[in-house]
Amino acid sequence: MNTPLKIEVVEDNGLVVVKLGGEVGLAVSNLDYEFTKITVTRPSVIILDMREVTFVSSLGMALFVNLRNTIRRRDGRMFEFGAPAKVMDAFHRAKLDGLFEVRGSLAEALESAGRPMPAALVGDSEKA
Repeated sequence: MNTPLKIEVVEDNGLVVVKLGGEVGLAVSNLDYEFTKITVTRPSVIILDMREVTFVSSLGMALFVNLRNTIRRRDGRMFEFGAPAKVMDAFHRAKLDGLFEVRGSLAEALESAGRPMPAALVGDSEKA
């Protein structure tokens, strides 16, 4: 059964946290649009919350690669946390497991980036 892709974006002074859920399958135009909007703002740090992602297609992986390449060209950093083993295994099989700076939680990713918890996510930090 297909689980629709959910995308939530929180922006805070050069930091973008993207919470993803469901399947990053073949219908990724919304994700492509959101990633494009994000890169236009030229953030220095992007953190992907992938705790609720159930599947990533090769098309979805290409979007992650493009996002990472864009932010790196601008001397930014991209972190990921929470991806289920099945999702990380898919990145490993595609030889893309080094794509992200993987952290165990939102708090760890923020600490690595030297950034405070955005006010919009304070209640979410206990779950991260």
